[in-house]
Amino acid sequence: RRLAEKLVTKDDVALYFCDFGAEGSKLNKLDIDLLGNILNWPVGFFGDQFGEVAARQKAQLEQQSKETTTI
Repeated sequence: RRLAEKLVTKDDVALYFCDFGAEGSKLNKLDIDLLGNILNWPVGFFGDQFGEVAARQKAQLEQQSKETTTI
């Protein structure tokens, strides 16, 4: 969301998902695009994905609107 709002850059952000398995925990890096979309969303992730998607979409639309009005 903050990427879409342009409050941070992709270089400022690192997201990890902790996966618990029989042999212990493993950290998996989440890949994100320039607008904050998680490209490899973990199966079974327990978060409010819909709420974040909606907020990110709103921020993206606001940024696109600003960019088209300044051209």
